[in-house]
This record gives sequence, C-alpha cells and structure tokens, in this order.
Amino acid sequence: MGNLATYVLILVALIVGTWFRPAIALASLICVQVVDVWGQVVSPWLYTHPQFTNFFMVTCIGIGVGRAWWYGRCPINTVPWVQVLLTCLFMYAACSLWWTPAFKEGIAEWSKYWPYIIINVWLAPLLLRRRTDLYYGLSAILILGAGLAILFDVLVRWDARTVVAIWDSSITIWNALAFAHLAGYVTMAAVLLNHDQSRRWGVIRYAAIAACIVLVLKSETRAQFFLMVSIPILFLPLSKPMSSIKAYASWVILAVCVATASIYAYDALVQERRWSSQRVQSDWDIRVRMVSALLHHWSRASVQDPSAAMLGLGNSASFSANIAGFHPHMVTLEVLGEEGLIGISLLILLLWASWRTMRAAYALVKHDPIQRGVMATLTATFVFDCLLSFKSGSLVGFGTQMFLFVVLIERQVAILTAENRQNFGRQRLQHPTAYANSDLAKVL
Repeated sequence: MGNLATYVLILVALIVGTWFRPAIALASLICVQVVDVWGQVVSPWLYTHPQFTNFFMVTCIGIGVGRAWWYGRCPINTVPWVQVLLTCLFMYAACSLWWTPAFKEGIAEWSKYWPYIIINVWLAPLLLRRRTDLYYGLSAILILGAGLAILFDVLVRWDARTVVAIWDSSITIWNALAFAHLAGYVTMAAVLLNHDQSRRWGVIRYAAIAACIVLVLKSETRAQFFLMVSIPILFLPLSKPMSSIKAYASWVILAVCVATASIYAYDALVQERRWSSQRVQSDWDIRVRMVSALLHHWSRASVQDPSAAMLGLGNSASFSANIAGFHPHMVTLEVLGEEGLIGISLLILLLWASWRTMRAAYALVKHDPIQRGVMATLTATFVFDCLLSFKSGSLVGFGTQMFLFVVLIERQVAILTAENRQNFGRQRLQHPTAYANSDLAKVL
C-alpha cells in the first residue's frame, strides 16, 4: 500500500507543480513511461489499465498549457522553422501510408504514437512563456527522474532486463529503453544545469547521477550508458566554462574512472555478457541486415519506377514480412528507404535548422549562467537522442522525442529574443550609438 502511495504522491506533486509552474508538466511528459511502469509494478489495476498514466500526462500538459496562457501571451514574431519542418516531415510520412506495403502495421504504429507527436511538436512548447520556465521544467525532470531511479534501484526486483511486480512475483514488465533514456536525460540535467551552490542541490545532483548509473546498468543498455557518461563531459564547457585545461581533464578522468568501475562491478555481479564485444557485434549485425534489406527493396523499386526513389516505399514499409518484419532501428536510413529522397531532404533541412537554432541560442545566453546551463542540457540531450537514433527507435516512435529538445530551444530563443527587445527598447532610443555597438544588437 505504501508503494502505491508513492505513485499517487508523484501524480499529485506533478499536478500541483504544474498549476504553479506550468513548465513542470514537462516532467510528466519526459518521465511518463517510467511512471507508468512504476504504477504497474505496485498496482494490479494499473497493470491492467496502463493507459491511465498516459491520460494523466495529457491532462497535466493541458493544465500546464492553460495556466501558461493565463499568465499572458509571449509576443513571439519569429517563424519556428524547426516546428514547421518537423510538421512537414511527419505529414509527408503520414501521407506515404497510402502506398506502403505494410499499411495495417503502419496504422497500428501511428495509432500508438500520434498523441505524442502532437504533444511533442505543438503543445509542449506552449508550456514556455517566460525565460525561467525551462529552468524549472528541467529541474523538475531532474528531481522526479532521480526519485524514480532510486525507487527502481532499491525497491524493485529485477529479472534480467525486466522488473518484477511487487504484487505478483510471476509478473514481469519490460521497458528497458525507457529506463535508459530517462537515466540519460536526468544525468544531463544533473551535470549541466547551473543551480545555486547550496548543499541541497549538490546532494540531489550526485544522488541522481549515482542512481541513474545503477538504473542503466540494471536495464543493461550499453549505448545509453556510454553516451550518458561521455556527452555531459563534452558539453560541460558550454555550461560551466573551465578555468583551465587541467580542471576539464580532471572531469574527463573522473568520468572514465566511474564508467570503468561501473562496468567491472556489473560484470562481477551479473553472469550474462551483454557487454562483451561479441554480443555487441551480433546485435549490430542484426540492425545492419534489417536496414540493408530495406534499402535493397527501395533501390530495386527505384530502378523499376523512378518515382519510388523520390517517394520511398512508404512509412512503416520495414514492417512488411517481405522486407525486414520490423523497423530497422536506424532512423536516418529508415527515412531514406521509407520516405525516399523527399523524406531524407526534409530530415537534412531539419538537422540544419536545428544547428542554426542551437548556435543562435548560445549567442543569446553565453553571458547568463542559468540560461547557459539550460541550453547546454537541451543541446546535449538532443545529441544523446540523435546518436541513439542510429541504433534504436523509428521515425514515428522516436522522431518527435528526439527533436522535442530542439523545439524547446527554439521556443526559448524566441522568448529570450522577445524579452530582450522589450528590455532594451528604451536603451536603443536613449543611447543609439552604445546599443548599435553592443553584442545584443548583433544578435537581435
């Protein structure tokens, strides 16, 4: 009963937090799958009604958007090109279902993920109205994610890559990738966000990192582990400019030592060798065979009908038994084979727009430690997901989650630009020469 109370407490905390800080609803979106698993682990009713947590998340997002709108509209005059291109890519992917050889499987995929597509692309950015909103939203993800990691590390029994239900030891639940992704997101926030130097935040950060390392090792997700250790170190200079190379090198050495010690400890306690080079090569070969089959069918269809090169085989074509039987776990090459040259062109434009957005964000926030930490966290998380897209996920199931963080950066850039224009409007009139030579004028 006490474990179920923690689930209820999480929901209540999210609703209350969203009411006062709408961006806290981002925590319900990012953590929804792990919260859902926790509910199923502690309650047989939630196990038989897994959609309840998802409905709660949608409600939380709706409350957050409504409350954010109540606080006042943000006067944004820029075109959200990342949102526009992402929308175009998914609209084209949906249209391509008309000629896919796996129409039934494609409809099943879209029926599962279309709410997330709408929320990630268009609703989540509306939670942001002020410059501090993302800071509170990412902090909520850090706190909730760390709490969930501790719960699964301490209170739940693991059976290989599955968790065992507390109410029935014969019931196991699998969602290893959700655990690993959350661990990565929380680690990025713990390392890169710039909170105050109080002992409270120090304890939260180190507890979150330790709990996430244990969680990702228990879920036996190899790529996520190495990326969550290495990527925060790469982006650390953007969040916290190092005073010397020696200081940065010490962080690198610490990360290498933690990763090495964690893997050796895992190998000593677990008999299964998922971390062996032979197992890694075997799993990689499976993905290569699947994507090769997709591209082979696409190239053969293009020879027979040149329009197939442009249009692709159709979204979810990989699910056809004659091609791969499932999505190939390589999003970029999946887009090339299923959406053709049109789809891959949209994806390249989307990546280019994302790069421009992240570069503009850094130019805006390089003198603001809080915002610098926020942008470093979001950029690192996008890179984390982008690299993982070469070994897991599909366009429909993973694409909007990957670009969500760039969409949030784009929204934050628009908010900061609008606020800076308001704050410095009088300065331009009163001191035109000084304003024209300032860095802010060059950005705006």
